[in-house]
Amino acid sequence: MIEARWMVLLWLVLGFSSSAWAQALSMQLRQMVSNADLGQATWGFCVMDLDSGQVVAEDHAEDPLLPASNMKLFTTAVALRVLGPDYEFTTELGRTRSESGPGDTLVVIADGDPAFGDPVLLERHALRVDDLLDQWVAAVKSTGQTRFSELIVDDRVFDQQFVHPGWETGDLVTMSGAEVAGLNFYRNCFDVIVTPTVAGQSPRISLFPQAPGVTIVNRATTGSRDDIIRDRRPGTNEMIFSGQIRNRQSAPYSITFHDPPLVFADVFRNRLHKVGITVDKVRRFQPQELAGDYQPLHRVTTTMQLVLERTNQDSQNMFAESLFKRVGCARTGESGSWSNGAAAMRQELHLMLGTAAAALTIADGSGLSRDNRVTAGLLVKLLYVMDRDPRLGPMYRQSLAEGGENGTLERRFQTFPGQVFGKSGYINGVCTLSGYMLVPPGDIQDDADEDTDADSELSPSDQPQPTPNDRRFAFSILFNDYRSPVSASALRRLQQRMLEVVAQAAQHGSI
Repeated sequence: MIEARWMVLLWLVLGFSSSAWAQALSMQLRQMVSNADLGQATWGFCVMDLDSGQVVAEDHAEDPLLPASNMKLFTTAVALRVLGPDYEFTTELGRTRSESGPGDTLVVIADGDPAFGDPVLLERHALRVDDLLDQWVAAVKSTGQTRFSELIVDDRVFDQQFVHPGWETGDLVTMSGAEVAGLNFYRNCFDVIVTPTVAGQSPRISLFPQAPGVTIVNRATTGSRDDIIRDRRPGTNEMIFSGQIRNRQSAPYSITFHDPPLVFADVFRNRLHKVGITVDKVRRFQPQELAGDYQPLHRVTTTMQLVLERTNQDSQNMFAESLFKRVGCARTGESGSWSNGAAAMRQELHLMLGTAAAALTIADGSGLSRDNRVTAGLLVKLLYVMDRDPRLGPMYRQSLAEGGENGTLERRFQTFPGQVFGKSGYINGVCTLSGYMLVPPGDIQDDADEDTDADSELSPSDQPQPTPNDRRFAFSILFNDYRSPVSASALRRLQQRMLEVVAQAAQHGSI
């Protein structure tokens, strides 16, 4: 950072005003981007001192750009404001007694919980999805009934447009493009185990959880390489596998499934059948059908905090879209959709950000759609507004990934002279990063290597701890339209170097 230190000394000699400091810092960061030789890439960045509310560096901060997963920052902020920090998603199992007919009815009342059956959250409690299903089966067994006429799923909290029309086809098989429903289950993906057999023969393919309604088309072979191709016929649960496999998998693949509410009902009905409980048929509630009174049997709840953390720290798209649709439902009283979710987002963001929010183009909640547009300046303003909210701000910041510690930033910012709490974002040609930066007082090591790989290893115990005297900043650095030979890893390193320059300027008192 020797060049940056000489720049600071020059500023001191010239006696710059605070606005001139900001101009000089903006110029230095702009020069860093220019020197990076990014080809046709476009960008926008903005950095704000949270204590003064003053922008200390910016360039193209008002240009509309694709946010990728930085879109989740808007979605989670609005969800916190509309639903509240104490909101809990609820998924409930009940029994409706039959006055006539072949038997009672089981009902599942869903609230759009994206975390229902989520294996990551279950693992935190030393549970598996089998344990969750066993609890539901036990609740049914406790009724003493061994036959039910129907298992009916009430998923009307959301519409049945499970896939956003702006998502690219290639994303729809992977977890990033998982369907979004009023009843979600197991991240709306199957785990896939492909086991090699004899050379030239088909491998064994198994899916978990087991759902009898799924069809597996196995066109793969046991061969000399590992290049299994997963596909699913649109609008169905016909899973198609091709390519070759040579070695046993170290971890399962994932593949999305279609119509999550009915997949869960299928899985649950199958588990009941294994313990001698018969369900004659499975269906969902019709739009105008009355649910009626039912006897509660079992309930699963998920806190807002957990959903926010999975959304922002782990960048789970389906979680963001569930929040998006749930906000639409809360605002309109109708089934949540991408349409009323976007309208609710625009309304709330106008209240938060003023007329400047009109610059946003909101297509979805996760940033997977290439129709979203945001600006670096608005992202920083959002972060500033949330930081100033004493009720919502702490939970919001806690939901972000911490550099060198967890989530999508676990292997980034491990050599950073301070702390970064942020949200990264990637889709084809897009690399974004926005969040908060805490800079402790004192000098930065002058000979820090600007080319240090952001993914290098460093013990978490070496991380600086926050103090009341830390300088606090909100930042957004958005890169769009980059192409090979420019890489996402090079842009990540550039983002870190830019923030290091800001941190150095703060520690030297020049901003």
